[in-house]
Amino acid sequence: MLVTLTVGACKRTPKAEPVAQPPPAPKTPSFEEKLQAELAALPEFVDRDLFKGMRTLSVRCQVDTQASQVQCKNEYYNNIVKIYQRGLKPRHEALQTISYIWQSEDEKMKTAAADFMSRALGTAKGTAPPVNVIHKLIGQLQDLPEKQAIDATPALTYVAAKAGIEEALYPVFDSPGKERVAATGYRHVMGEARMRAFEKIQSLVKSPHNDLAVAAVEAPRAMGGLTPEENSQVCSWMKGLSRSGRPLIETRAAAYLAGCGSKFVEVVLADDEKRVAKHKPLSAGLEIYRDLCDGEKVNPHGNASKAQCERLKKLAKAVLTDETASENDRMVALGMLAQQFPSRDTLALATKLAGEEGSALSRKAEDAVRQLQRRPEETKN
Repeated sequence: MLVTLTVGACKRTPKAEPVAQPPPAPKTPSFEEKLQAELAALPEFVDRDLFKGMRTLSVRCQVDTQASQVQCKNEYYNNIVKIYQRGLKPRHEALQTISYIWQSEDEKMKTAAADFMSRALGTAKGTAPPVNVIHKLIGQLQDLPEKQAIDATPALTYVAAKAGIEEALYPVFDSPGKERVAATGYRHVMGEARMRAFEKIQSLVKSPHNDLAVAAVEAPRAMGGLTPEENSQVCSWMKGLSRSGRPLIETRAAAYLAGCGSKFVEVVLADDEKRVAKHKPLSAGLEIYRDLCDGEKVNPHGNASKAQCERLKKLAKAVLTDETASENDRMVALGMLAQQFPSRDTLALATKLAGEEGSALSRKAEDAVRQLQRRPEETKN
């Protein structure tokens, strides 16, 4: 018994089995780690610097997908824009990269890419992407939200017209509900397509959508440097529009005609003479005649004649002395007389108005007096 008790007393309590520990949670990759992985997987044609910039904007900046706006707290975005505005990086690679981004489901990044097109590529000259890439971008434009599409349209219109395929844009622009996008595109298309797009533009001015009709009548301004033949065709069209019966169109057509050369300025000048005689507002304001009789300005399509300049001077005086005219119109008239028609009479008018203290017009007159006094030779007569 004694032995048994001794042996029993020596038995040890069994050790508890160790509790299994859960495996450590996988480490969440940082933004930089995920970005590096994305960059490593990009196709060769993608501009990695631009992709990195757009990805960073989508994460680090405020991107409003509803308003298509990007706001950053520092100069990071502005610095990216400047690089491409200055042509330090090729535009064709930037557009290929934007097309690649637009394939993604990341709405913030797609918005950043559209905003970038507006800021950096809308008017920049540079290399054009292959035609198949332009066609792809045009197809993607169809599916962008309206505000993003408006941002992207000027740059895309430019390269499409540069490649001679601007007509590929027309089905997108003419789709129902795309009127604001269309207005943006058609306002820019003649910059590169020039008279190739004129027939299409002429048809659009009849649109019941005011945005589209106004864009059409403003479209030729994108051309610049018109040949005599181009000037004749466009200005003859504008002459008809100036009597179309639609005020929004008539005003813009009249403003264009004032720069068409002496033959066409006669149309709007004669109309304005009739208007001022009846104390009615001018067709498009005196601003449209800003350089008409400036001796230092040369209109390649014909400067205004001496007789026309005398009539313009009389017109400006009539507006200036009409106390029923708006103060702003009278100020514009005074500025025109002081700049284009410095004389003793103009100095006398300005001096008289300068004495009527307490108004914006009197302050403008004081400036005009100082300006005219610096030109004594021209104010003797």
